[in-house]
Amino acid sequence: MNVFRLVLASALTLAVAQTHAQDNQALIYQEGEEHEAIINQSGTANYADVKQLQGWNDTASINQVGDQNRAAAVQNGVDNFMESLQTGSANVASVLQSGSLFTASIGQEGHANEAAISQGFLNNKAQVVQLGDQQFAEVRQEGSTHDAFTRQQGVGNSVVVEQGGYYGGKWAFVEQSGTDHEAAVYQPSGGDNSATIYQYGSLHSAEITQTLGEFLMGENDAFIQQEEGTGSTGRIEQDYSKNIGGIIQFGDEHFASITQSGESQTVLISQDGWLNDGLSSQMGDANDVLIEQNGERNLAQVSQAGSQLEAVINQTGADHQAFITQGLAGNQAIITQLGMANLATISQP
Repeated sequence: MNVFRLVLASALTLAVAQTHAQDNQALIYQEGEEHEAIINQSGTANYADVKQLQGWNDTASINQVGDQNRAAAVQNGVDNFMESLQTGSANVASVLQSGSLFTASIGQEGHANEAAISQGFLNNKAQVVQLGDQQFAEVRQEGSTHDAFTRQQGVGNSVVVEQGGYYGGKWAFVEQSGTDHEAAVYQPSGGDNSATIYQYGSLHSAEITQTLGEFLMGENDAFIQQEEGTGSTGRIEQDYSKNIGGIIQFGDEHFASITQSGESQTVLISQDGWLNDGLSSQMGDANDVLIEQNGERNLAQVSQAGSQLEAVINQTGADHQAFITQGLAGNQAIITQLGMANLATISQP
């Protein structure tokens, strides 16, 4: 066991490194005032590196139990906090924080997981939890008062969260359970946007992108829920303000896509069965879309440009095709299909 105490710039700076077993390496470098760094290692061939630059009152804690784990942290600013806990082997964790009032937490249990958190400016929070093997998670946040949480359980899952922009208050939550899922949340601009992704089963893909358009807007809400099954894809892209997009998928190999540009629009796509395709594209204000598919190989497609438009497609059975196109204002279109291989088209005005 080794204990290091360093005094820099006439201020107390605490650094503690504890190692057990053999071939572990622990490095701590500090500048500034009143920083605290703690490294605990138990196992073989673990590596930990903490750098706290300038500023004051940053705290770093790295705990490693197992073999060949690697963790690195760089903090530059005021009142930042990071922690990393690795249990298992060959896990990799990294944290970079430049600014003030950040919180970063990484927990890894298993083999060959990789996690990275990068935060800039002010008061962002990020947490990554990985349980299993060969999973990847990356969180990048620029701006202020953003929150990101990711949780992965299984093998081969991947998630990327990117948040930034003028306004703060963006929120992202991703939970993956199973194997080989892919998820991404991109919220580069706007304020008070929220994104949620749940993935269970295997080989699902989900992506949410929310931006502000040409004005400083936000308050968009998007969620994708992919339940037990395999190989479904969900995509949501929202622009401007106060839009809501939701995708719920049960079964296998569905595809759902939502694109909204405007204000106060809502789309919900629900799919159950196999190989259903649901598409929605809206431009304008106060438009609503509902797509429900239960069966196999059904296609639903809606395109609305205007305001106060409403479209509903309900499909039960197999091999149906439904198309709705609307313009201007105040129109309503409803398609219901039962049985097999029915074709419906509505175009207004």
